Amino acid sequence: MVGNPPYLSQLSASTATDRGLAALIKARTEGATSAYTDTAAAFWIDAFTMTAPGGRVAYLLPQSVLASRDAAEIRNRLARETSLEHLWVSTDNNFSDALVATCASVVRKGRDLNTPVTRAHSLEFLKLREARQPAATSDSDNTWGALAADAFGIPTVAFSAGGEIGLIADATADFRDEYYGLAGFITEHTDGMTDQEFPPLITSGMIDPATNLWGRRSSRILKSSWTSPRIDRQAMAKAGTLTDWIEKRRVPKLLVATQSRVIELIADEPGTLLPCMPVLTVTPKNRPDMWRLASALGSPVACMVSLSKYSGTALTTDAIKLAAKQLVRLPIPKPSPDWDRAAELYREACYADSVETRLGLLVESAHKMNTAFNIKQADRARLMEWWTPRLRRTLTGKSNQTSPSD
Repeated sequence: MVGNPPYLSQLSASTATDRGLAALIKARTEGATSAYTDTAAAFWIDAFTMTAPGGRVAYLLPQSVLASRDAAEIRNRLARETSLEHLWVSTDNNFSDALVATCASVVRKGRDLNTPVTRAHSLEFLKLREARQPAATSDSDNTWGALAADAFGIPTVAFSAGGEIGLIADATADFRDEYYGLAGFITEHTDGMTDQEFPPLITSGMIDPATNLWGRRSSRILKSSWTSPRIDRQAMAKAGTLTDWIEKRRVPKLLVATQSRVIELIADEPGTLLPCMPVLTVTPKNRPDMWRLASALGSPVACMVSLSKYSGTALTTDAIKLAAKQLVRLPIPKPSPDWDRAAELYREACYADSVETRLGLLVESAHKMNTAFNIKQADRARLMEWWTPRLRRTLTGKSNQTSPSD
């Protein structure tokens, strides 16, 4: 069976399926789909109900099916019951009428762990090395993103982890209720406003690595442009619905942007900033862990793992888009003086008075994190050669292969 199913994201009102049809699809796929599963993925799993043992399904699909949470059960079911024989990945916008990155899979009905996955990318079908079959698990965080990672030059580097972010922090994503609940209560900063009465509102566009751009970079919120947006707490208490939400968010935390080349975050030590969807809120379980948390999230390892596992879920294949549940699964190293020093350097970077100073401190912090993760010297160099230009371009708009510490 060869096909190009319809790409219908359930996050857009124009392509979302109505509830009745969604229930029918879920029943037909025996519960493999969720409310946000792209219709293309539903067609993908449904094809196997019409395929005899040994039959093949070759489908052109959005790359997001390789990594999105809402296609996790479909991937896990396919990994248990089929063999992925070939994967092709588009590295550019190869189809003028497709607004998303695409891939093509050839899957055979019947499980054979010894079947290698042949892979290629781009319109030239450039070959990648063969890979092993994806793991068959019930883990909702299990992705096939690593099968596409090296097509985009993402390095594969071995490291030693001491656990996950979730051991030292909680992560939260706000939803549309919080976003639309801001309407009528946002005001532009004027002299005399205090953070207590008018807390600043932070968008993803106002976050660069260790850089709070509130007041310096405008963003659109609820179809209006704002440069220094604040929330009127008094007005919210009288007529709004987000007073309890504001109190929960007014704690020391990290705010993490989405759709970024590296993991971009700022620290809110006083607990005065409010996140605007889709900014993620990361709250340390112990306040002294804040900067260790920041250095781990801002490390090259976290960037590499995020792109390797979840590539294809962002607006571009070169961007990181993490859900809160995915963020807490990112690795942390074992406690060590190197991690402590990396944390100190990250804190200094947040308070640096120039972009170049901040860049240098973040690179120094990254080197210490690489040591904390026990990465081999040759692999460290390869990882930094990939990560440093991404960081530099994010902070300065320029890409440079030379590390500031070299």
